[in-house]
Amino acid sequence: MSTNYTQNYNLCQWEPQDKVQRVDFNGDNAKIDAALTAQQTAIERAQSTAGAAYSPNNQPVVTGSYSGNGAARRDVSLGFRPRAVLVMPSNFVMNNSSTNLITYGGLALNIASFSVGAYMGITITESGFTVFNQGENSSMRTCLNETQKLYVYLAFR
Repeated sequence: MSTNYTQNYNLCQWEPQDKVQRVDFNGDNAKIDAALTAQQTAIERAQSTAGAAYSPNNQPVVTGSYSGNGAARRDVSLGFRPRAVLVMPSNFVMNNSSTNLITYGGLALNIASFSVGAYMGITITESGFTVFNQGENSSMRTCLNETQKLYVYLAFR
């Protein structure tokens, strides 16, 4: 029987005077098998959970751009439902404080209680986000899809 054991998995470490027994080997093999099985299960769970495992093709932050087309609304597809999206024009000017407030950028969060939607100029969708151009005749306009204007975005998984 072993008198010493490894620190992490409590596997047998025999001293010269220890009597080696088959039951020790069988016990160690059962511990190793259980540890490897737990590791494989964790790997498979991470791979099967959409968006959970990091890889070069599944990064936690996605960046990109789109060119405005002037429509009242525009869907931008990311292939996943983001937790947060920040959109701004490529010149990083977010608003115009003339007599009417014009907002050129926006932030959307995937929080049910924070559902202001198009009023802020951007909403999160199941596969990305939607940006809006609206409020032509109001004191506040959202302009996140102006014709031929380049917008950049930062989306978090």
